[in-house]
Amino acid sequence: MFAKGPVCLGGGSSLMNKKLIAARDFEGITALARAMTEAIKN
Repeated sequence: MFAKGPVCLGGGSSLMNKKLIAARDFEGITALARAMTEAIKN
């Protein structure tokens, strides 16, 4: 799918982990975002 060049991609709700937010674990949220970005790139 990504090789075809999608116009847009939604993934914001995947980053909203309630446990990480409650713990104010911004590094954990950043790690999720980076992992998602890497998955899309590869």
